[in-house]
Amino acid sequence: MSEAAQIGFQFPTDFLVRLIIFDLILIATYGVSRILGILIMKSVGKISQNAARVAKRTSSLLVWIIGFLTALDQLGLELNMLLMIVALSGLLVILSLRDIIPNVVSRETISLYEMFKVGDWIESGDYFGRVTDVNSVNTTLMTLDNETVRIPNSELTSRPLTNRTTPGGIRVRVPIMVKPDQSLQEAENTLLEIGEELGDELVKDYKPETRITEIDGSLSEVTLLLRISNPARSELIFSEVCRRYIDKLGRRNARPKSR
Repeated sequence: MSEAAQIGFQFPTDFLVRLIIFDLILIATYGVSRILGILIMKSVGKISQNAARVAKRTSSLLVWIIGFLTALDQLGLELNMLLMIVALSGLLVILSLRDIIPNVVSRETISLYEMFKVGDWIESGDYFGRVTDVNSVNTTLMTLDNETVRIPNSELTSRPLTNRTTPGGIRVRVPIMVKPDQSLQEAENTLLEIGEELGDELVKDYKPETRITEIDGSLSEVTLLLRISNPARSELIFSEVCRRYIDKLGRRNARPKSR
């Protein structure tokens, strides 16, 4: 048999063996990634499910990078060249996704520290609404006016954020200006009466309260404090208290203070 024939016979065989090893390494990588993920979820998950999911994704990515590079090395490619290719590819990906990556990282931060979840009412900057979706880039809010607002995740983690969804509901303040010729006691009693009338809107077992919050000589300010279960009705409750106060005491004596 000629030398050319021998070369033609051995090359495909050698390449086929390398290809089989390549496939086996990828299969082994998949298995290691799955087993490691299960172990992480069982161990870290006892502390925090969110932290476990982040650790699982990170470890899985590292395992696949190592496994893929090892598998490519079996095809005869130099490891240094492979690392250079991966580094250049990663740099190109980072440059092309430079506006998206901060949002993806922020999404993990939101999940890890349990800042909020779908269904919560949050307030950030000029926006207040119920969270309807959280994806890798944006968080979607439904405002009190039924408008959909999409806020980049990076903005939510870089500026003050208030999660107004708490077991005790949210507080609604209704300040009323009282004239000198009007009794403060009468104003307080009227506001407490209105608060009791709105009992169905209040957190269970909560009793309305009043505070004298300001006195400037000619006018006094009495504030009704309520705690309601549904943040979406805060504006409506504020308006309803003002309307009932005016109806009970008459327009001349009633001076609700705007928000």
